[in-house]
Amino acid sequence: MSGRGKRVTLQTIADRVGVSRATVSYAFSRPDQLSEKLRAEILKVAGELGYAGPDATARSLRLRRAGALGLLFTETLNYAFGDPYSIGLLQGMAAAVEDAGVGLLILPLLTGDGHAETVRGAVVDGFCVYSLPDGHPALEEVLRRGLPAVAVDEPYLPGYPLIGIDEMAAAGDAARHVLGLGHRRLGVIITGLYHQARTGWADVERQERGPFQARRTRIAGYRAAAEGRGSTGRACRCTRWCATRGSRGGRRRTSCCGASRGPPRCSP
Repeated sequence: MSGRGKRVTLQTIADRVGVSRATVSYAFSRPDQLSEKLRAEILKVAGELGYAGPDATARSLRLRRAGALGLLFTETLNYAFGDPYSIGLLQGMAAAVEDAGVGLLILPLLTGDGHAETVRGAVVDGFCVYSLPDGHPALEEVLRRGLPAVAVDEPYLPGYPLIGIDEMAAAGDAARHVLGLGHRRLGVIITGLYHQARTGWADVERQERGPFQARRTRIAGYRAAAEGRGSTGRACRCTRWCATRGSRGGRRRTSCCGASRGPPRCSP
């Protein structure tokens, strides 16, 4: 009796070999607990019965551990693997999860209504939230699941760690450096002021309405430094980094705004 065509379990193998169910389990999950001869016999019988190993989903539920970290972000995978900053983040995370012996589940949150379901159905042990706008539907579900989580750059989640910089101070230092060189009319070209594809002059009201906390703070730092020196800070939202189209080998497409007497003009 080969057992093929029937549901084969650890107990099926244990009965055939004449050992306990726990011993068979050790052959797959803790081989160091068995002699090489006994483990080889168990695996031989398992192969004859067509048993490939314990069900990964059932094991995960039993241990309450998925062995994976979920990365949430709002860009396409194409963008994530083409943008230098995102590449650096992914490389750092990949090194960390490899050291920890776990996997990395990438969860892009693109347009649509399934964001909460994406988070709810993710089989992970925790989340890394990468630069999500304020009030994103996925955030509430992340908090509801109660798993460990960390935010990178934004948003600020009360009670959770944030990896980022002092945006206000850094932007102020950059602006003061330029002003210290003798320049007085500053223009700021910034990507992602809004999540939607929108370009053009951004007055102070539009700057402060932006849904990305880090970018709002960064712009405020530029503006505060400029105003402190008697200058004016102006922001222009230009086309984002694009790794698949554009000029000179498809590396970047940008729009320019000048420090004119009126609002800067941005071309699409």
